[in-house]
Amino acid sequence: MPTQNEIQQKFKELPQDLRDAIFSVDTADIIQAIAKRHNLPIDKMGELADEVGLLILGTTRPKDFVSHLARRLDADIEKARKIAEEVNTQIFAKIKESLKKVHTLEEEEIIKKVEAPTPPTKPEPKELPVNQMQPKKSPFEEKLQEKIFTTQSPVQKEVEQAKKENRYPMKQDPYRESVE
Repeated sequence: MPTQNEIQQKFKELPQDLRDAIFSVDTADIIQAIAKRHNLPIDKMGELADEVGLLILGTTRPKDFVSHLARRLDADIEKARKIAEEVNTQIFAKIKESLKKVHTLEEEEIIKKVEAPTPPTKPEPKELPVNQMQPKKSPFEEKLQEKIFTTQSPVQKEVEQAKKENRYPMKQDPYRESVE
């Protein structure tokens, strides 16, 4: 997440039409309408607006927009993709050329700053024969094998313990009154 100073600096470098788009009432209305159509609560509507603003500023790359939306809106990728499509057609289409300029400059700066290191080569994993392969167990299955989960309630355990200790030799409830 960029700092406030970075955001201010990027905003100063933006073309005028992108500055206008960030603070436009139309943009806010469109974001609100999209959020209502997708049943987003108010706090998630703010997250959507923030992410749209970060893309316009150039801090979020277009290819990361859908994944950022999914994370910030706590939504599945398909819902985030639908929201992104609406934002693209209703907001970004109007400022497409300026966005291309901002994001091309951003990509060029990144390429200049960081030379892409070559990724280390990983050794090929050896394949085990089919009879030696063991399926990975879920944490729940592992806990079941450790016998952490029991089927007896604490009351059942107490009754079993009382029977073993022969606390009630007459096999009657000592607090029950006789019916005579």
